Order: sequence, then C-alpha cells, then structure tokens
Amino acid sequence: MKNNPSIYIAGKVWHAPIFQAMRPEFNIISRWIHLDNESDLVLNRKNELWQMCLEDSTKADMTVVWCGDFDEEQRGVLVEMGHAIAARKPVFIFNTCKTFEPNGISDCAFTHHPLVHWVKAEDTISVRYALQFARHFYTQNIQKVA
Repeated sequence: MKNNPSIYIAGKVWHAPIFQAMRPEFNIISRWIHLDNESDLVLNRKNELWQMCLEDSTKADMTVVWCGDFDEEQRGVLVEMGHAIAARKPVFIFNTCKTFEPNGISDCAFTHHPLVHWVKAEDTISVRYALQFARHFYTQNIQKVA
C-alpha cells in the first residue's frame, strides 16, 4: 500500500508558489507548477504544456483541485479533471468557486461522478489540509478497492 501516493495539483497558476512549497511534504508530480508565466512553453507552446498536463494528471494516483477564491473560474481544471476521470483516478475538489456551483445554464452534474469527491467547508480549506485529507482518504479508502 502506498503511504505517499502521487498527486496531480489542478488550480490557478497564481497559486503555484503555494503548491511548490508543499512539494517536499507531498508527492506532487505536477510539472506546470514550476513554469514561469513568461516561459516559452507557457507563452508559445501551449500544445506541449497541455500534453505535459495530460501525462502528469493520468500518471498521478489522484488529482487535487484547489479553489482559492469563489471568483476563480477553473476552465483548464475541468480538462485536467476529465483526464484523471478517464484514467480512472479519483479527483478531490477543495473549497468552491464559480466553476463548481450551479447556475442558470449548468447544474454542474460532473461534480457527481463517482470518482469526484468534493470537500466544502465554512472556511477556506488550506492547501496543506487538502493534501493531507486527500492522501489519507486515498490510502484508507480508494487504494483498498482499486
């Protein structure tokens, strides 16, 4: 049984420094978190960037989606979630934002997929707590039935 399963982080690029800080404690394999917004890959080679995200999200044992603010729109995250689900990997969503809340044109049915686990709280859940929770849940529940 893996005590430190690999984690793909999906979230907004401006949160990357937070994810980088968690890397020594958790087995985070998301390469995008180390890319500079001005790098050639980010600015001019998005096809390679998205191939990298596909590879990382399907290779990881799980995907953790982190919403830092309700006003965030997580468009790329939806693609990364799809990669993980297609690879039969669990997805953990922490907090909430516009993307995951029902509105007049969407009931966010995708959040009800059996591989999606959504943790909302009164206060914003920290990245460290989210990663600890996901790792524990995965180790205690998902890995046993996989």
